[in-house]
Amino acid sequence: MADTIKIGSLDISAFKVGSSDCKVYLGDTLLYPTTPPTPTFKWIATYTGGTTSSAECDSTSAITQNEINLTDLVSVEIGNCVTSIGERAFFVCDSLISIDIPDSVTTIGSRAFSNCFSITSVTIGSGITYISDGAFYSCPSLSSITFEATTPPTLGVSAFYGSTCQILVPAQSVDAYKAGSGWYEYASRIQALPTPTPQWVTFSNGDTIPSDLQIYGIKGIVNGLSSVFSDYTDDIIVEDESHNMYGVHIGGYYGGCYEKSGIASNTSVEYIFSNIGCSDSYTVSSKTIANMSNDIQLYIYA
Repeated sequence: MADTIKIGSLDISAFKVGSSDCKVYLGDTLLYPTTPPTPTFKWIATYTGGTTSSAECDSTSAITQNEINLTDLVSVEIGNCVTSIGERAFFVCDSLISIDIPDSVTTIGSRAFSNCFSITSVTIGSGITYISDGAFYSCPSLSSITFEATTPPTLGVSAFYGSTCQILVPAQSVDAYKAGSGWYEYASRIQALPTPTPQWVTFSNGDTIPSDLQIYGIKGIVNGLSSVFSDYTDDIIVEDESHNMYGVHIGGYYGGCYEKSGIASNTSVEYIFSNIGCSDSYTVSSKTIANMSNDIQLYIYA
């Protein structure tokens, strides 16, 4: 039986020499064994029928040829510990449909995705600096490839040979990509990524508006909006006729812009803030919608 060992008034308990069950405590703090870090995945592959395989991160930081079984591979998630996709890593992977390459990946090797006949779309994260020769050679179904990096990676020979894919890049970087090393033959395909726009999203009784949500507009029955946006703690304040306002303060009750719409409390209103001379968006705190008979809509990035 293990004896109790003390340091001052604190016990080191459950100390067993030569046992795989060895644990060392200082007071209530476990000193040994230390809690191992949660393993992080290097890749998770999914196959036809839903079967999967995976690997944990290792010292290579690269996915290499023959590392992943490519037969019937339909999708693969690449972990953030991967910095390189090696030569022919996904060569002739003819069941793969699309792939997202994370920001951690800086290089894609020669013919890494060559002859992936089924692949239709690729998204490459912001960390990419080099794409080697024929990386996406002979991928005839590839219709779009999206780059998130603002600085164009250096491109090897025939990187996208055999496809007519659209190349989407950050809007501010279109000219840089067209002039980038190796990009000349693809310049006519390079286009700006579409600029996202807010959408009207419905919130009903019992729903919670997330904390720190950027709101670009509001729409609904004015007294319903008033019950949500009338507590003077946010930049958006809507009041019905009982408050002698019938409209909206944007930017707080004593600041920003103000539109007094002069309408009854059971009337529908719509305010897109930029349309009434206000800043594009304002931030609100978390709110739970309660005791409302009508839905409200927020103009947000969903």
